[in-house]
Amino acid sequence: MLLGGYIGFPLLVVVLISIGVAIKRHSGSGFLSGASLFLVCYLTLIGAFYLGGKGIFEYRERAVKEFVISTLPMLEAHKAKRGAYPESLQEVGIRDQPYYFRGRHGYTSDGKSFTFYYEDPNAIMGGMMFTNQHRQWQLAD
Repeated sequence: MLLGGYIGFPLLVVVLISIGVAIKRHSGSGFLSGASLFLVCYLTLIGAFYLGGKGIFEYRERAVKEFVISTLPMLEAHKAKRGAYPESLQEVGIRDQPYYFRGRHGYTSDGKSFTFYYEDPNAIMGGMMFTNQHRQWQLAD
């Protein structure tokens, strides 16, 4: 979201100024003014949707990573107490999960190991996973 904000806001200001200049420069020049205005507005909307989507993705991705980091101590405490990782996060009292963990993704465990997994909605294949063996995010096929 920060990237979308740091790039998106100044870009939006530049585009809005460009729209104003295009309207003022081409006012009254017939078809060229309409075509220029349409093109500038169209590109503005495309840019806004792209930056907005990228900002939402970055926000949700950051929420997943922060969630996993905050959950690790609970998983390790459960293993130390019971000898196995919990089969579900509800066993350690976690009910709410980040957006990307809803549905078929999220946390899985066989007791000996665990995996957090999510897919980038913009990606064609694969996703990201965090396992107790590697303790870092890596690409998953």
